[in-house]
Amino acid sequence: MRGFLTKIVERRLRRLALGAGFGVMIGTTGAMAAGATPDPRFDGADLAAERAQILLTDACGEPASGPAVACEKRLGKALELLAHVRATINDASRGSD
Repeated sequence: MRGFLTKIVERRLRRLALGAGFGVMIGTTGAMAAGATPDPRFDGADLAAERAQILLTDACGEPASGPAVACEKRLGKALELLAHVRATINDASRGSD
């Protein structure tokens, strides 16, 4: 009787191990397939933010004129915000990969 019960337990353990192995394999394959295609909109958004930074660098004109100080303050704030936007985009694109 003892050998009979041992065979039953061994069969169930084999089935459990085989099922768990297939489950891990399917889960890994699904995760790899889902993460393999990065969203191309992140690249476009990062490129747009970079272009905006480039265009804003020459926005204030000559630094010798008086109103340029206020312009440079606003320009500095805008460039900081764009840098924050680019960092957020890069973090989000890494998260989707």
